[in-house]
Amino acid sequence: MGQRIGTPHQLRHAIGQSLPPLLWISGDELLLVIEAADLVRAQARKQGFDEREVVDIDARFDRSHLIEATQSTSLFASRRLIDLRLNVKPTKELGEALRDLLPRLDDDTRIMVSSQHLEKATTSTAWFEALARQMLWMETPRIDVASLGKWIAERLAAQKQQATPPVLALITERTEGNLLAAHQAIQRLGLLLPPGELPADAVAEIVLDSARFELFGLVDAALAGEPARALRMARSLAAEDAAMPLLVWALGDALRKLLRIQQALQLDRVSMQQAMRSAGVFGKRETVMRRALARLDIPTLQQLLQHTAVLDRMAKGVGGSLGSPWFQAETLLVAMAGGRLPGPLDLTGSLTET
Repeated sequence: MGQRIGTPHQLRHAIGQSLPPLLWISGDELLLVIEAADLVRAQARKQGFDEREVVDIDARFDRSHLIEATQSTSLFASRRLIDLRLNVKPTKELGEALRDLLPRLDDDTRIMVSSQHLEKATTSTAWFEALARQMLWMETPRIDVASLGKWIAERLAAQKQQATPPVLALITERTEGNLLAAHQAIQRLGLLLPPGELPADAVAEIVLDSARFELFGLVDAALAGEPARALRMARSLAAEDAAMPLLVWALGDALRKLLRIQQALQLDRVSMQQAMRSAGVFGKRETVMRRALARLDIPTLQQLLQHTAVLDRMAKGVGGSLGSPWFQAETLLVAMAGGRLPGPLDLTGSLTET
């Protein structure tokens, strides 16, 4: 009988006595998926599954490799855990391969699958529903901005530390949207400060201002229609001398996908889901892309791509007369977030310079 769970406590209870033949851990938050998989691995070792074989599943999945992994024998351990890591959307071929393997698994072999969040388009398929009836499936919770403070407070309490509302707000702001950054900040606070109430000045020094100030998070803030947040993030990145070429690539990639989706919707008249899939947009990024699509039409996206081309030249040291690359990036980000471009740029010079 299959079982679906959603918390570490439920997972501990479900695998405390014995591991089921097949476990599947999925979720948007990489940290929570990693932690859940670590818990399974630790419990597997306690139950004598001393060997672990990692199998990465990509677009070139070959079921024969999975069969070989489950059937090969080891000279060093009699019990083993097959650790399948999905780097792509799960397919019917993978599901059917797992379903066919389950009846043939002996008591000395267990399979754990880890993946990104499973969309309804996947979980409602016949192959997944058949598999779900035979496996333990954990979908880790999504920690949004509204619930991040509570999550941080619980993690601090686990290491016997407490934060006043202002201090908790500071930690939340500086790690907003980046659970890995929040996790690392909490670990630093546990290492550097004693149990008890955390002093605000010490927390301000220890917790780096990493409020999702990585480049891809910056682009997502603009896509979500949050110009003030995007500007704050851009200026933090500029102060850290972040890599402009990577930002240019991230901006261009997002804009090209948006343009491709809009053209599919407006010209080819396909469904939103089909357009998203065709452009390679999956999972949690669909939400911000949908928001951007509601604001940005085809002509606007084409103009934004022209501005990205200018930024690319500036990042390479060409077209310097147009000013600072970061100023150009800020202008572009604000426009993506729903603000206004200052007007068409004269692209001739910057795009023809060598």
